[in-house]
Amino acid sequence: MNSIIPIQQRLSGKEGFPLRLFAAAFVISILTSIFSGWQSWQMHKRAEEMSKKHIALTEDVGRIMLLDEVLTMSARMAAGTGDFSYEKRYDQFDPQLTTEINEVRAVLPQADIARFVNETDEANLALVKIERQAFALAHQGRRQEATALLTGDEYMRLKKVYAGGMEKTVNAANGLIEKETRHLHSMSLRLATASAIGVLALLAAWFFAVRSARNWAAERREAEDALRKAQDELVRREKLALLGQVADTVGHELRNPLGVMNNAVYFLQAVLTDADETTKEYLGIIKSEIADAERIVSDLLDAVRTKPPRPGTVEMAEVIGQALRKCDIPASVIIKMDIPQTLPLVRADPMHLHQVFWNLIANAVEAMPEGGELKIIAGENSVAKTVTVSIQDSGCGIAPEQQAKLFQPLFTTKARRVGLGLAVVKNLTQVNGGSVKAESAPGKGSTFTVTLPCAGL
Repeated sequence: MNSIIPIQQRLSGKEGFPLRLFAAAFVISILTSIFSGWQSWQMHKRAEEMSKKHIALTEDVGRIMLLDEVLTMSARMAAGTGDFSYEKRYDQFDPQLTTEINEVRAVLPQADIARFVNETDEANLALVKIERQAFALAHQGRRQEATALLTGDEYMRLKKVYAGGMEKTVNAANGLIEKETRHLHSMSLRLATASAIGVLALLAAWFFAVRSARNWAAERREAEDALRKAQDELVRREKLALLGQVADTVGHELRNPLGVMNNAVYFLQAVLTDADETTKEYLGIIKSEIADAERIVSDLLDAVRTKPPRPGTVEMAEVIGQALRKCDIPASVIIKMDIPQTLPLVRADPMHLHQVFWNLIANAVEAMPEGGELKIIAGENSVAKTVTVSIQDSGCGIAPEQQAKLFQPLFTTKARRVGLGLAVVKNLTQVNGGSVKAESAPGKGSTFTVTLPCAGL
């Protein structure tokens, strides 16, 4: 417990959260936001007004052009077909056209449109006069003359004059919008200039505040990680101490009767060769249960009394092959191996490695009760001068909340297990200078990777 006290003191002794820097940054942010918000609101209102005016002008000009075309086509259709319902349509839309023209001119600066207003109005009046003459001729049955009047040179000339006037009106509207746009641009430049100092001060304040906060958070995480690791190690040692108190008694008290029972089953299987299938089946069950019990006893002893390693040069392919031969692998499990022939030798205790890989392979097989694929992949890290061996299964995977406890003694997710196998794997790997890690995703299987130093280091 004493090993945790310095970490707790260091954690509580860290500098406090940089509140003053964040307060200053917050005040600067509020002031800058208020100023920028007010300016932005003014720009928004001006832009919204300009947008509405632009849309209104565009719609009005579009309606003018449409109404003008409707009037022209109404006159021509009445002259061409003799259908005087087109004259009623003409009378209906003519006042609307006049109203639309007046509304557009009211918005535009008079100085910009004074040059062509009279010319456009004269052309419009002349066009109306010709169209009225065409209606009169049509009423008299002189439709060809009415059509000729509406397609004659004078009528087309007046249409061009009127269209030119409308084009100038559109240009005047675009000029007004462009003027408003330049004013809005000028306002944006003023806003950008006025906000520059505030933004620079804001960036500086937040930079120092965030940097201080990140440093504080990193230091706190480091201290918390150290505390958590110390606590985990303390829990692990307490579990191992508890196991150590019972390991000697349980190990010796159980191994002897288990050995006797195993010999008895072997004897019965040898003498009862002509026994019925039920008897043979139950003898097999007894033998399997004895093997499970012996495995639990072995794991218990290995977890609390790891023997010092007797290091030697180990060939990975050979020790993995021995572990595979010892495991009872069903036909439904497909084994795929990728162990390069050029893989360097490893410096470790062969017996320790045999037990490590036997445990991992056995666990992988148990994770695939319905069958699956077992991959054993080995590789070399020439920079770190290590060899890695990955045991991959295609089983159900391990839940994220359980992965952090995998290597703790007495933790297991399997029925009739005491949770010592992976603890033994970790102990034996570490005493040989290596490490082991687990990666898993529910429904996608698990991968256990053992890393060991190469021989000759």
